[in-house]
Amino acid sequence: MRDALARLGSATVGTPGGERVAGSIARWTAPLRVGVAGRPGVGKSAVARALGQVSGVTPVEVHVVDSPDIPDAILDADLVLYVIVRTPHPADLEALSGRHATDTVVVLAKADTLVDRDTAAAQAQASTSLPVVAIDTGDEADASTLRAVVEAAFEGVASRRSRALLAELEAAGAAEPSVCEAVEAFLRDRART
Repeated sequence: MRDALARLGSATVGTPGGERVAGSIARWTAPLRVGVAGRPGVGKSAVARALGQVSGVTPVEVHVVDSPDIPDAILDADLVLYVIVRTPHPADLEALSGRHATDTVVVLAKADTLVDRDTAAAQAQASTSLPVVAIDTGDEADASTLRAVVEAAFEGVASRRSRALLAELEAAGAAEPSVCEAVEAFLRDRART
């Protein structure tokens, strides 16, 4: 699909709708971003380091809880890993309200310090209504599990990105006669594959 998008970009460059098409293509081809969020001291840096080995992932550590000067919009990454320790704090629950399982995973960090990590994970999942993975970032098996969870979540993210791209291109083609033919050719090629 990247080759077809490159052809579309070339065909529309310099046209009135070309910038709109270029913006849509840039959003689709941008690296997938993982926002690693949570309260101070919960292990965000360790979680971000554990993700460094996932192909195509750009982990970004964000401070959204107990950081009043940072807007909530920072949780707009493609996937948010929200790190907690033990049980979700009321501030965690507030930060997670409105999040969806399609773009948010709660990471129960420092699981090696818990008496029963499975029970703690189940309780965190019940209170957040989000998927929870319990890890000890120093344990390679746990880090590998976290990477697998992220890779699986990115399949859904990539699908949503593709649907958004197609919708944006259809809208650009409908709004800008100068790019309509190129967009239609791209969509026809896409339908054949």
